[in-house]
Amino acid sequence: MNIIKEKNIEIVGKENKNYKNLIIAGVLSALSGLIGCLVLGFLLSFGFVASISGIIITALMFYTFQKFYKTTSKWLYVYIVLVAIVEIFLTVFIADGIVVQSIVASQQGLVLTFGEAINLIFSDGELIAAFFTDFLMAVLFALIGIGIMIFDLVQKQKRKNIVLESTNQTKEDETVYTPATVVEEE
Repeated sequence: MNIIKEKNIEIVGKENKNYKNLIIAGVLSALSGLIGCLVLGFLLSFGFVASISGIIITALMFYTFQKFYKTTSKWLYVYIVLVAIVEIFLTVFIADGIVVQSIVASQQGLVLTFGEAINLIFSDGELIAAFFTDFLMAVLFALIGIGIMIFDLVQKQKRKNIVLESTNQTKEDETVYTPATVVEEE
């Protein structure tokens, strides 16, 4: 009975370690996605079209997650897409608020709080259209980034299978020769 209990404890310990690694990988990938969001926000604040930053966000998140938690589960892609969408939304939200603050300050000489700038964005049809255009374009590029990551993984798996199949065929086809032993009689 003691042996069984010890094995159960070991298994539970391994599961806890995997959950710990999963949480660490998730947090680190979300933080690495913020690097891409900083690029997105920086470019948006200067009025550039920065939607391609969505690919940077998902690539950073994907490779960071893979580095710390080796998995190719479909849930990895769902996680990355959901976190990337939230990060992109918040980035566009903050960047557009700052842009509206600076535009109003430079054109009308008024100083708006961030909340007033956000209210202005969501009360004006043209500004809200610009906000959602920025957001949806960045999400589209994030989805393209996920597609690229999935394609890359599929190609790696195909190459790996081809190599494994070729090594298995050569082992089956080869005739095994053993060296002959020579015994000299005296």
